Amino acid sequence: MSVEEIGRTIRTERWKYAVTAPEGDTGDNPQPDRYVERFLYDLWSGPDERRNLIGDSGQAEVTATLRERLLDRIEAVEGERPAIEQAANRP
Repeated sequence: MSVEEIGRTIRTERWKYAVTAPEGDTGDNPQPDRYVERFLYDLWSGPDERRNLIGDSGQAEVTATLRERLLDRIEAVEGERPAIEQAANRP
């Protein structure tokens, strides 16, 4: 059996934000009810996506906005609104 990662991503002109499901694979549960934050990239200052800003306290507002936009999109497409666990804050 092959385990695959389930994730959801939203991208704007400047930002790329993604979450992943902590358990399960696409065969067992294609629509998880819980995700955890995985990354946030500022594509203007780091188009190579080397600096993950998830949990950066200076990006809390951006992260919250993108989280809500992603949740709205998931709900519109999948008909369910999962939970997204926030990343631990980093200074």
